[in-house]
Amino acid sequence: MSPLQIAHSVLLLLAHVPISLANLDDGGGAYRNLLQEPQAPVAHQVNHLSSEGGFNGGVRDVHGEAATASTLSLAEDTGVPSMSAADIVQNTSPPGRDLSHLSVLQNARPEDVKLEPYPYILLKNALPKEIYDHLAKTYPNDKTLFSISGKTTLMKPNFRYDIRSAQTMVNRDKLDPMWIDFVQYHISPAFYQDVVRVFGPALEKRRPDFIKDGTVHNLMEKKSTMRYAEDQSTDLTMDCQVGMNSPVSRKSSVRGPHHDTPGELYGGLLYFRNPADKSIGGDLQVLACKGGKCKEVPESEKRKRGMSTSRNHEHFDYRDLTVAATAKYKANTYVMFINTLSSVHAVTPRHPTKFSRKLVNFVAEMVKRNPDGSVFIKPNNAAKLAGKHN
Repeated sequence: MSPLQIAHSVLLLLAHVPISLANLDDGGGAYRNLLQEPQAPVAHQVNHLSSEGGFNGGVRDVHGEAATASTLSLAEDTGVPSMSAADIVQNTSPPGRDLSHLSVLQNARPEDVKLEPYPYILLKNALPKEIYDHLAKTYPNDKTLFSISGKTTLMKPNFRYDIRSAQTMVNRDKLDPMWIDFVQYHISPAFYQDVVRVFGPALEKRRPDFIKDGTVHNLMEKKSTMRYAEDQSTDLTMDCQVGMNSPVSRKSSVRGPHHDTPGELYGGLLYFRNPADKSIGGDLQVLACKGGKCKEVPESEKRKRGMSTSRNHEHFDYRDLTVAATAKYKANTYVMFINTLSSVHAVTPRHPTKFSRKLVNFVAEMVKRNPDGSVFIKPNNAAKLAGKHN
């Protein structure tokens, strides 16, 4: 069987596994009741979910039309209908459920967005207390996170480890049910619409390349899906990564001043600091370039300036920057920004500590296109959806 067939078979089985509620505390009564709602059989979930995303269902899409040629056909020995890559992931989510109570932007307003030096928002107490407390209580420990992330070497100090959304879906038996829903919501079309609600004007002004990309030029009508599940109708892919920066043995920064890759549309971090963690550092800095012009330091000059020469650790010299804002590494703090070539940010040096820097990373990327305008589908996408680590 191919990796795509394996992914489909595994996820279909997981969709029928009853969700354990034993580890939900008494404070999560409303969520407990929500999880106990009856679930439709997998064969019927596609049409329910397509009302949100409009993707091609295994039988019919939201418009009642047959699946298109972009549908990926599975071999006959799987005994299941042909389904698109997006369906494979979406079929693991119960139908007809509103998960907006888990949104990191539920308390955000467009007027909360700061436009300079680039569009960003900083939210304290981003999630309702009962939601945050339960997620914090059930946050995967360092060993579990390291294991699911697929790393096989020894854990490095102050190093970033993440569980990709696809890995979360495949390893849902190892994570709390609320975490599954949390990740699922933040890679859904519903969350993309929430992003547009808050950042729409900023996106139109700062990312006209995204507006013009593809055949759909209206922000609200752009099609999103989980990373690695894109097809020919996709405009952007989304990931919600449960992660950490590992414990620190000596004072160091996980990342110096830099901007993210140009194809990234937005980035966000939600902090889950351990109450017992009294260490210094780990804050995210929003940086402004002096004179309004951001100029990266050539690799050949970094050593002369005393900068790190590690690959992609830092692109800019602190002496050319000023700190516009700081997102303190505090529990339930969320920072999000629209990515541009001037969206320079950095993480302040962390002092030695036995605690990991717990965070969830939110990211969206424009799809890559072939010269003819079609979406470039990476050859290893099927393996990524199957939870492979390559």
